[in-house]
Amino acid sequence: MSAPGPGVEGAVDRVIRRCAEHVEERPLRIALVEDIRRTVGFRAHVWALTDPETEVGTSPFADVPAEVLPKLPQLLRCRYLTTVNR
Repeated sequence: MSAPGPGVEGAVDRVIRRCAEHVEERPLRIALVEDIRRTVGFRAHVWALTDPETEVGTSPFADVPAEVLPKLPQLLRCRYLTTVNR
């Protein structure tokens, strides 16, 4: 895990600033993930947008450790097996 960086005190201001800097969703999410990583530290993330009408995840953005990749199909299958996880 990355070492935690700047405190959460200015997190809201950083998010607002990032949102003003980026028009496209993908560059915005990339910048926000890096800001969050510097604040709380983590090794992996998955961030999918959700279509509000169909409730289907779209536009996945993820960074997972290589050791997880062989298990990814099983993890995704489990994700959609129950209504509560959808």
